[in-house]
Parts: sequence; structure tokens; C-alpha cells
Amino acid sequence: MFSSNFTTALKAGRAFSWTNATYDYDAADTILLVANTHTGGWKLNIERVDITSDTATQVDIHCPAYPTLAGTVVTGVNLNRDASDTAVALAYCDETGNSQANVINSFKVVANTPTIVELPEIRLGYQKCIAVDFVTAGTAGWVTVWGYYSTS
Repeated sequence: MFSSNFTTALKAGRAFSWTNATYDYDAADTILLVANTHTGGWKLNIERVDITSDTATQVDIHCPAYPTLAGTVVTGVNLNRDASDTAVALAYCDETGNSQANVINSFKVVANTPTIVELPEIRLGYQKCIAVDFVTAGTAGWVTVWGYYSTS
């Protein structure tokens, strides 16, 4: 369930999702990292992460220090399909520039079973990140990060 703040942002064209392309991932891979790059003071509020892996694995959601980003670019999708705003964020799948730090959630998932993780609205300021790592190697993994921008 999304918050009323998320719904308000969606109507205003400020709610986004980021989803990685499927790839054959290694053990301890950062499947997806999203970093707020808005220089005007807007916060990127993360409310939910959806996860699926073809392998039972431990998942670590963490907030690393802003790295030199590397990997495959992921473009944020504006969830208000009538809005033309783009996400002021950098996102990468198979991200290799970060070091895991500040773990905020760690849990295990069953193979081929979608898992929804509702977060207590993680607020990311300028150059703050959220990342999702899978501990066990697999051949197909997906992560979707759901978030919205706010001025406070």
C-alpha cells in the first residue's frame, strides 16, 4: 500500500519506479542502485522495493556512500503517464562502484516468488543512495524501487 504522500506526488508527476533489466548475476551483486541527484533540495522518498530471484537468496537493502557509479543505466519511469517530468536520479543495475554499507533490511527470499518490501519512507537527499544486493548467485533477478520527490 502506498502512502497518501506517494499518491499526491503521483498525481503531480513526481512519482517514479526504477526496474533493472534481467541479467545473470553473481554472488553479492548490487542488482539495483538508485541515487538522488536533484541539486535543488528535493528529497527522493523511497517507499517500496519489489524483488524476485530465480534462486533462493539473502537480500540486503542498504544505503551506501555515494560511489563512482558503474553498471548498466536504468531510467526512472514517471508513474503519471500524462506527465513529462523525468526522474532527477541516477540508477544502475549490476552496479559495481559501491561498497555495501548501512544495511537497513536483510532477509531471505524463496526462488521465483515475488517479494514486496514496504519501507518506512527512506528519505534520500542529494547524492544519497539506496541499493539492493543478492547474496547468492543466480541467472535472473529483478528489483523495482518505488519512490517520489518532495520539497521537504
